[in-house]
Amino acid sequence: MERHQLKIAFYKGDSGFLHKFIRWWTKSKYSHAELVMPDGKTWVSISPFLSSKVTARKRDKLEHPERWDYLTFDLNWRKPVREYQVAQLNKFITDTAGCKYDWTGMVLSQIFPYLIKHRDRWYCSEWIAH
Repeated sequence: MERHQLKIAFYKGDSGFLHKFIRWWTKSKYSHAELVMPDGKTWVSISPFLSSKVTARKRDKLEHPERWDYLTFDLNWRKPVREYQVAQLNKFITDTAGCKYDWTGMVLSQIFPYLIKHRDRWYCSEWIAH
């Protein structure tokens, strides 16, 4: 049986000041997360490092795969359910495409004991969790 999977990729690489700062600030070994679609080549996220907007990009070859850790989730084995799951993911990606990075929410949510959220802005882990 063919397995259909969705992955969350967590960046642990040590490149750049901003990655180091985010890891220090959040007390995490990861500084970024991306959603890897079932085709294994489409990576979707919002990044303060690239366009600062929710975007999808194709990766035919991943440079430095050792800089990433993954959580893998099997999609439903029943085709209609799996297609619905992927359709809902694609709808969320389309609905949030172009949304900007939520620097204010990310910083203030680390300082205060509650979520601070701008309606149309996201940070990577929050976007993926949603």
